[in-house]
Amino acid sequence: FNGAHQLRVTDAQPLPDADLGPFTPSIRRPLADLLAEYEERVTQLDEPLAVLVRQVLSGDTFERYCTWPAAQYKHGAVRHGLLAHSIRVAALAESLAKAYGPMALPHDHALVAAAALLHDIGKTQALPPIAGSALPDIAARLDHVTLSALMVQSAADGLDASLAPERLDALLHIILAH
Repeated sequence: FNGAHQLRVTDAQPLPDADLGPFTPSIRRPLADLLAEYEERVTQLDEPLAVLVRQVLSGDTFERYCTWPAAQYKHGAVRHGLLAHSIRVAALAESLAKAYGPMALPHDHALVAAAALLHDIGKTQALPPIAGSALPDIAARLDHVTLSALMVQSAADGLDASLAPERLDALLHIILAH
């Protein structure tokens, strides 16, 4: 067309088990940068919270957390969107806490940071891997906020060195109230 070569696809067959993720829109920030910021934020947590965050975000859940979109449509509906969104929320929460100062808004900095990283973890179960795809069956029964709290509670129950009950309750409250 207009002197340029064209390709016309007249027939296509889907490959079974093909990963379409790499062909979907992605965040602009390099994944390596996001992972480095995530790791930095987790290492700044006190030990009980860092252990809990790492327990929640392990295995398949961590892989999904790093690649899943943050939404079905609009903001965050891109590959790596959930990781980028969670890090952005952590940065915003930190900025808000600093703006108010420790005297005006007493808070547990590490608890706020952990909650920001974990607040949408239920989306790894309630959203599909590619934004706009069919929702998983569990999404018809439970919303991502409830799933997030259940995932954190389950991980906390499985830890040997537990988080103080009042801090776990506060973390779950933040997640449920977000």
